[in-house]
Amino acid sequence: MKKTLSIIIVSALIALMCAPFAVTAFQAVGNVNLNYGSVAVDGNFSADKWAAASAFTVDESNSVAWAGDITATFTVFGLWDEAGLYLGGEVNDSTFMYSDSGYSGDSVQFSLGLGQFFQGTGESRCIFYSFGCYEDPSEQILVRQESENNGDVADGEDGFILKTKKSANGWTYEMLMPWSMLNFDLNEKLGKTFAPEPGGKIDVLICYLDHNDDGLGAWGTFTSEEPDWGPEGHGLVYVLQAKPAPEPEPEPEPEAAPEQPEETPAPAPAPEALADPAPAPAAPATGDSLAVMLIISVLAAVCLSLSKKKKAVER
Repeated sequence: MKKTLSIIIVSALIALMCAPFAVTAFQAVGNVNLNYGSVAVDGNFSADKWAAASAFTVDESNSVAWAGDITATFTVFGLWDEAGLYLGGEVNDSTFMYSDSGYSGDSVQFSLGLGQFFQGTGESRCIFYSFGCYEDPSEQILVRQESENNGDVADGEDGFILKTKKSANGWTYEMLMPWSMLNFDLNEKLGKTFAPEPGGKIDVLICYLDHNDDGLGAWGTFTSEEPDWGPEGHGLVYVLQAKPAPEPEPEPEPEAAPEQPEETPAPAPAPEALADPAPAPAAPATGDSLAVMLIISVLAAVCLSLSKKKKAVER
């Protein structure tokens, strides 16, 4: 019995050791609520600066490689307002390489399907916008492809802004893509216009091209583990959110009642003032009082005289 139990335990341990380690399953990014707001696009990227934005990380859990391995990760921060689409982020890339023109070095690509208008059209591509990190700040270039007007768009051209900068762990980017530019490209290719408003949707495919000693590594946020660069292969959908309601004005604090001056207590009376005062001396007789006394004396004398006369008669 003990021998049989030992065989069972050993067999279970061998099976556990031989089982493949669990691998994080791929899952497309899916819908991302794109917050309303704006940010200063000046190349000084920080997560705090983009705190109001919608953010996620592109890595091996939500992207698929079509060349080499996934060897870098990067964050994508997004906002929108009436001016355009704001995109920014930081790339963690240990094999950083500048781009000297177009996107010849490490680079990011955004394929945008505004309004999801490309779905079901038979078009093999939406419109791609690609850029690298540029050592010369004056050479910030966006490469527009799969459009009717392919070519470079320079920083500052028609309201477009692009700023890239090398960082300690790779590089950072900030970009404003005006709706006027995006809608011009969309209208030229499909004859449609996208109205940026709450509830609007944008199909997005984000790709990264990583140049390193082993060659090129390339991956993107596809819908499935089978890379598809067409409209149906975009694994991310931005959903434009409403402008947040303004915060209510704080109620004014009630005014404090004016302070009343403190009453100064009356000084305590001196000890001699606390004793009963001596009776006041009688007031001296005046002229009127003497006259009254005289009249009373005369009347008394008259009464006395009459009384004597009456007694004399009675005798």
